[in-house]
Amino acid sequence: MSNNVIIDTILYQHISTPMYYRKLHDALEGMGLDKKEISLSKEVFKEISFEANSILSKPGQVCNFMGFLIAGYVKTYIRKETTETITRYMYGPSSFFTIMGSFSSGLPSNEGIQSITSGTMLIVPVNTYNAIVADRPKLQMLLLKLQITLLNEVMEEKNILLGIPAKQRYLYFLSKHPDLAHKVPLKDIASYLGIKRQSLSRIRKQLLEKSYPIE
Repeated sequence: MSNNVIIDTILYQHISTPMYYRKLHDALEGMGLDKKEISLSKEVFKEISFEANSILSKPGQVCNFMGFLIAGYVKTYIRKETTETITRYMYGPSSFFTIMGSFSSGLPSNEGIQSITSGTMLIVPVNTYNAIVADRPKLQMLLLKLQITLLNEVMEEKNILLGIPAKQRYLYFLSKHPDLAHKVPLKDIASYLGIKRQSLSRIRKQLLEKSYPIE
């Protein structure tokens, strides 16, 4: 059974758009990688376009890639016993993303990854990633630091949101993620914040009546 819908079913290619490589280059340079290590990324990252609502990694399977978003938005999610899904986190352009535990351990995860909008991303498959870092300890440490940083950011934000009322959650979300607030469906924002969609609609209406800039 396929572990990853996108990687297994869509043809992908080496980075062919200079602007895409430049965005990746800038992100990796900001992490402290040297020129040789950054140039290697052009060979190992692959370019993929995806449609809205594409399943990039299924719950219950191994997440076998790390992605870097060029354009578009994706989310990690879990599926409850019913058909309901819960949004765990959302990512926008210039973000690295994966399901950390599954990608690192090779074990199945109860989380999945789905695109919210259409877009383009660069990916490195886990087998390629492991082969590259095996004899590059500095690179391995830097990428491990990236994974830990991303995980800590998610956990820190979740802890903040748990401790404040619904309206303050949404205001916090607006301040931290204005791009997401204006690009992704209300149902995903409500799910991420742990607020009923109807309640979030009322909060948005109240803010609009007070001329709060939410659009």
